[in-house]
Amino acid sequence: YSIDELCHYLKRVTLSVELTDEEIASIMKHYEYQRDVEMIIYGTYELMLMKYCPLNCFVNQDRVCHACMDPIPYYLVDRFNKRYPILSEPKYHLTHLLNPTITDKISNIPFYKKQGINYYRLELLNEDYEETSSLITKVYQSLNQ
Repeated sequence: YSIDELCHYLKRVTLSVELTDEEIASIMKHYEYQRDVEMIIYGTYELMLMKYCPLNCFVNQDRVCHACMDPIPYYLVDRFNKRYPILSEPKYHLTHLLNPTITDKISNIPFYKKQGINYYRLELLNEDYEETSSLITKVYQSLNQ
């Protein structure tokens, strides 16, 4: 497995959020450096990173644009009416297209612990203080099951 090879060069490897629990179990069964594996257990993950700015094209019709600096949230809407959040980094001229669905695998932590995964990441984006506090409590409780 390539994960074994990666750990010779990296301190930690993050498994894809798209893996099923069965695929994770299969990978971890054959992996000898289990202490160095991380899972993203909560968050809105990035689908695409673009140098192209859809805000400039659609909001300002290719004129000099500062729409990405506005605090207004922007979305791309697909034919099924799913709203894909757009985040911009004006300094680097990058646009991030995010998944419209929040991934929440916090309840799977006991399973991941049994597989030898010891690092867990929360990708917080728009969560307020109360939501963040609640998520941390859920993680803490799952870790101590």
